[in-house]
Amino acid sequence: MRYETIHWTVFNVLARLFGLLGVFIGAVYVPLSIFQLTQGFDAVSDLLVSAFALVVGIGFVSVRPYRPDLSSEGLGSKQDQETRSSWWTGKPMT
Repeated sequence: MRYETIHWTVFNVLARLFGLLGVFIGAVYVPLSIFQLTQGFDAVSDLLVSAFALVVGIGFVSVRPYRPDLSSEGLGSKQDQETRSSWWTGKPMT
């Protein structure tokens, strides 16, 4: 394996893990912050931070894997958009 291939594979795996962590934090702390607000605590900042973590996590999880080392015609080519790839690593599926 080339260094560039390993680099982009690890990059995509870490980006997915970061996204899953953001979704987990948001899914746990948004309801907890709402519960604290209903009990009379000042938890608006907690709610905003946890909602931001949830949105960023969803963004990282839902975006296509970034693999410029596999592109033959440049970024965003029609062929790259039609190729199915692994969700974790971006490796093309055969």
